[in-house]
Amino acid sequence: MRVSRVVVSSALALATIGLVAAGCGATASSSGSTSTPASVPSSFPKATPSAAIAAGYANSPIPITQSAYAHFKKVKGPYVVGFANSNMGNTWRAQSLKDLQSLVTKYKAKGVVSKLIVANANNSVTTQISQIQDMIAEKVNLILVNAASETALNPVIEKAYKAGIVVVGFNNIVSSPYAENRDINQAKFGASMMQGLAQLLHGKGNIVMVEGIAGAAGSTIRENAAEAVLKKYPNIHIVANVSGGWTETGAKTAMLQVLATHPQTINGIWQQGGMTMGVIQALQQAHRPLVPITTTGMNNAIEFWHSHLKSGYKTVGTTDAPGGSAVALRVGIRILEGQHPLLNAIFTNPPVYNNATMSKYYTAGASPTSWIDPPTLQYIPSATLSQFFSNPKPTL
Repeated sequence: MRVSRVVVSSALALATIGLVAAGCGATASSSGSTSTPASVPSSFPKATPSAAIAAGYANSPIPITQSAYAHFKKVKGPYVVGFANSNMGNTWRAQSLKDLQSLVTKYKAKGVVSKLIVANANNSVTTQISQIQDMIAEKVNLILVNAASETALNPVIEKAYKAGIVVVGFNNIVSSPYAENRDINQAKFGASMMQGLAQLLHGKGNIVMVEGIAGAAGSTIRENAAEAVLKKYPNIHIVANVSGGWTETGAKTAMLQVLATHPQTINGIWQQGGMTMGVIQALQQAHRPLVPITTTGMNNAIEFWHSHLKSGYKTVGTTDAPGGSAVALRVGIRILEGQHPLLNAIFTNPPVYNNATMSKYYTAGASPTSWIDPPTLQYIPSATLSQFFSNPKPTL
């Protein structure tokens, strides 16, 4: 097992905003919960926000502090929005961009946004930095960042902030104090699936871990959180840990290499994003038995799971909806309109589903390469998002 890389906020940093974790240990439950929810941030406008909102901050990968935009002055629109995307290498990214463009169209109709600039860095940190520099030079009002690195973009993010540009990181968050982050709780994402897999295996067996893009913040956080769960299960052994690059072809190639060099029984596979069918194809090609493979919201994997329910196939899943891009846009527009985020991150917990509950995520006839993706404005309802701002007054 690799040395854990998860950065857990110190009690001192959290105490500065009244957000003190009640505990970091994993606890087994039928829902797959893996951490004790954090206590309610004292800076929320309501005395008792929902437990789900408080729980979203448990085991945060970054220190939770006051937002850099807590006193940001309203900017007159319409706004020019830049999207600095680290890569477009899979269907999740394509759907994420489509969701973003759809919401931009709605904002344009209301005269709120005038232009969207999209840049793709092809997983190059230096290219992404250069593209953000270009957006600063073009004097955009808002930069949305799906980051190629959690830390390397920090200097250029600070430059954007000092130029009066709002920066919102999402999906792969950034550690800069000059950015607002919007994401699901990626630690819960990774840990809940490992907890569910461990329960399906009754606490023993050999597993393979298939991470996403090595070094990407979201991939690292998910993987470390999953590994932390295994500290409770000494009889579960990681026989291989490989990168599938968040693509089916990458996962298939990596798994075939694992299977060729590991003749021992493999009892389960933890993968963390759109790679389930690649793993299944590798098992089939190597004539190895089907085992529980964690599922993360791509419809071909949901369809496979649903079609094998009667044969006794069991697994566990969660999802990070592509529409997170649109939520990040909503956060950025709110800030430009003079609404003040309370904290430097807006985190919410992802859903967890198993054999008993997966049917609510299954859509017959859905495109195999599409993802579970609630309607743009329903993913995080306006009333829920408003709880993260001191003076909410949303346009959408």
